Amino acid sequence: MSPRLLRWGMNVWPPYLGAGIHVRSISGDWSEAVVELRARLLNRNYVGTHFGGSLFAMTDPFYALLLGQPLPRLGPLGMH
Repeated sequence: MSPRLLRWGMNVWPPYLGAGIHVRSISGDWSEAVVELRARLLNRNYVGTHFGGSLFAMTDPFYALLLGQPLPRLGPLGMH
């Protein structure tokens, strides 16, 4: 999968649409992703800052996606 296709897919994914999360870019070498979360009525807490669940949802999938892409594909149990 290309970074561009992943970015498009993440931007139309219903949980991201509902939370107001937008993936701005994913670098071609999978080393960086720029993700934005604008403060809206549905993702702010009582004091007006971002809700922690929205922040976690914004960052969580990218650790596995960015680290997993450059690694070689291994068979079952890590064997070739």
